[in-house]
Amino acid sequence: MKFDFVIGNPPYQDSTIGENKTYAPPVYDKFIDATYEIADKVLLIHPARFLFNAGSTPKEWNKKILSDTHVKVMMYEQDSSKFFCNTDIKGGIAITYRDKTKDFGAIETFTAFDELNS
Repeated sequence: MKFDFVIGNPPYQDSTIGENKTYAPPVYDKFIDATYEIADKVLLIHPARFLFNAGSTPKEWNKKILSDTHVKVMMYEQDSSKFFCNTDIKGGIAITYRDKTKDFGAIETFTAFDELNS
């Protein structure tokens, strides 16, 4: 099945895996990959740690997304509670847009300051 456009807020982590109550492995990377397979244009809101190559998403996945010339960060917000009340998502949240038909240039290195991103 193919869609023209996907907009979403994928699940961030799987709290059903493992016995460690202080850690839940991320799953949003798998959902992002799945949306890229079914649509040419994708707009998602999700944790932003991967933008800094931090967090528990696989480092190879982080590198893949940061190198993807079809992905751009539409918005970054360090304080996740501005969008999700009573929620603290370490590293903030990002709204990313991917358009398979456009070349935005790779993100490579992301900072929260636009003047430093160039």
